[in-house]
Amino acid sequence: AAMEMKQGKLDEGGRTLDLAISTNPKSPSAYYNSALLTLQKDAGNTSAARRYYETGRAMGGAADPQLEALLK
Repeated sequence: AAMEMKQGKLDEGGRTLDLAISTNPKSPSAYYNSALLTLQKDAGNTSAARRYYETGRAMGGAADPQLEALLK
C-alpha cells in the first residue's frame, strides 16, 4: 500500500489497506498508512485521519510525531 501511495495510486493503496485491516485488524501500521492516505486524498479531512491514527495507537502502535504534526 505504501508503494502504491508513493506512485500516486491512491485508490489501489486504499484497497490494499482495506484488505490489510480486514486480514489483520490489529496491525497499527495499516491504520497509520490509512491515516496518511486519507490526508493525501483530502488534506482537510484530519478528523477521519485522526480516527485511523488513534485506532492504530489503540492497537499498540507507537506514537508517530510526524503523523501527529500532520493531524494538527
